[in-house]
Amino acid sequence: MRITNRLLPLIGLVLTFSASALGQTGAIQGTVIDIDGTPLQGAKILMDRQEINQHFEIETDGDGKYFHAGLPSGTYKVTLEVDGQIVQWIDDLRVRSGPPAPADFDLESLAAAVADTEEAKALAAERARLEAARDAFNVGRAALDAENYDEAITQLKLAIAQDDTQHVIYANLADAYSATRQWEDAATNYRMALVLAPLEGAYYNNLGIVLGSAGKTEEAIAALEKTAELNPETASQAYYNLGAVMTNTGRTAAAVEAFKKAIEFGPENTEAYYQLGISYFGSTDTMKEAIPVLQKYLEMAPDSPNAEAARQLIAAAGGI
Repeated sequence: MRITNRLLPLIGLVLTFSASALGQTGAIQGTVIDIDGTPLQGAKILMDRQEINQHFEIETDGDGKYFHAGLPSGTYKVTLEVDGQIVQWIDDLRVRSGPPAPADFDLESLAAAVADTEEAKALAAERARLEAARDAFNVGRAALDAENYDEAITQLKLAIAQDDTQHVIYANLADAYSATRQWEDAATNYRMALVLAPLEGAYYNNLGIVLGSAGKTEEAIAALEKTAELNPETASQAYYNLGAVMTNTGRTAAAVEAFKKAIEFGPENTEAYYQLGISYFGSTDTMKEAIPVLQKYLEMAPDSPNAEAARQLIAAAGGI
């Protein structure tokens, strides 16, 4: 099998030959074995006479062999070039009349020798580490999609243990913790994701929701303000989500502020008006404030599923 992507460094295999020249011309022949142990066809052999500037070229045949006769006697550098890259060379090859000078290249043996170096071993270990991180992430992501959150958490933590430089792994782990209502762990991992990807507005959005769920209102608002700064087009929905969290956890006053922000960033966010109106009903002191908000909602969505409920709330608040 022809292998074109080579990882071999430019290593010169120095073989020195010395003998007296006995004739005027000679030949060089050899065989090129590829990394996988098969003959390498089409490899270019460069032959450069060193005493005088003379250059000759030939390519290997289907059996990986080459033969070049009629070479002036002298000392040559023979270079193997594959796909335009110099792979190996032989220095001081003596060419004279008589039997052809042998110049074989065995890339399989060379690759084995290179792989046994400390540098190669380190590269192999690094590749194995990254592959382990990738595999654990893929398993964890599949578990997250299947709502198997405990397995997702286990696998994503394993992925981080192998590679702690990938923000997407932290973000998915945070998603898994959030799904199991482990707010503190979720927030920690969203923050780690943001350390690695500080301009990712979606992470700030998710962090804000998690912090809101954990009762850390001020921190949640700060995170969502960062979302608005980075991605203004998503800010309205971010604050709407925060308002929903506040509503579901019984913090009506905080919900009011969140829905106001949602409307500020997205005046066309119809449902934010409706939810703000409902939030005003959380206190008898603010019920009247629900009327203009719900009226605005009806103007924008008179036929929405919540339109009748909005009319009843207006009536209950003393509106006409």
